[in-house]
Amino acid sequence: MAKCIQCNVEVQSTEMKCPLCQNPVTGEMEPVFPYIAPDIRNHNLIFKIITILGLFASGVCLFINLVFKTKVFFSLYVFLSFLYLIGFLYITIKKRENPCRVIINLDTITVFFLVLFDALTGWHKWSITFVLPIVLSISVITMAIMSFAGRLLIEDFLGYFLLTILYGLIPLVLMLSGLVSVVIPSFICLVISFFFLLFLSIFEGKNMKTELKRRLHLS
Repeated sequence: MAKCIQCNVEVQSTEMKCPLCQNPVTGEMEPVFPYIAPDIRNHNLIFKIITILGLFASGVCLFINLVFKTKVFFSLYVFLSFLYLIGFLYITIKKRENPCRVIINLDTITVFFLVLFDALTGWHKWSITFVLPIVLSISVITMAIMSFAGRLLIEDFLGYFLLTILYGLIPLVLMLSGLVSVVIPSFICLVISFFFLLFLSIFEGKNMKTELKRRLHLS
């Protein structure tokens, strides 16, 4: 159970601050209400149906590729799309986690599959030129809106927000290495990332230091 060192009292709440002195508490927080596991039977049925349909569609496309000897091996694209759909549904439906973590996981799986698709179709670099900076920019803005609207506490989103902002600096590496020919999307992503990093430093600097010390176990 969490404890406030200043007041020498134990705190049973989801808040990371003492209700008496408002100072950060130490220790593990315990939920006030018991955890009730969700009913996942319908979700499992949906996943089974999608898996059967996806494998069937991939098999049919593979059969067409082999029998008719098509120039484009499109069955591979169908199978990759099926894997992406399974991963997307697993993250959004079955993994009921912190929404910021869900956003990061969706970013990772989306960018990975689109970069892979780009590489398999001739590597035209549209995935790193447009998709990557756009996805990261939208993620940073989405987390900012969720936090400013009061949907998330600073301790709930800070670590993921900072991680997303650092991801937003990846286009800088791509620009400096010359891998992207159109720099406007990457430049916009950098501006957004730097802006929110500066905003957090100015308005949430104290909370940032407290949260980082707590997560890194620094005294």
